[in-house]
Amino acid sequence: MKRALIFVFSLFFSASIIAQITGSVVNIDKTPVSGATVSLLSSKDSSIAKLELTNTDGRFNFNSIKAGNYIISATHIGYTKLFIIWLY
Repeated sequence: MKRALIFVFSLFFSASIIAQITGSVVNIDKTPVSGATVSLLSSKDSSIAKLELTNTDGRFNFNSIKAGNYIISATHIGYTKLFIIWLY
């Protein structure tokens, strides 16, 4: 049985059109998931804008994000894939 992933993230604005998205990937027990692949996808065509791996604390960071609508995806072996729509 696959376990669920959960996102905990925040958005930091460094300019009116550029932002930074940081967050954590945790499991249902709120335990950090290290080594998860986090993808930032364009909502227009699902093309990959950026990729990150979570660190040992389950944290990830996307720098210099332009204004737009995105899909954030997290995957890890043994877990179900998680998608979040990010409107910015």
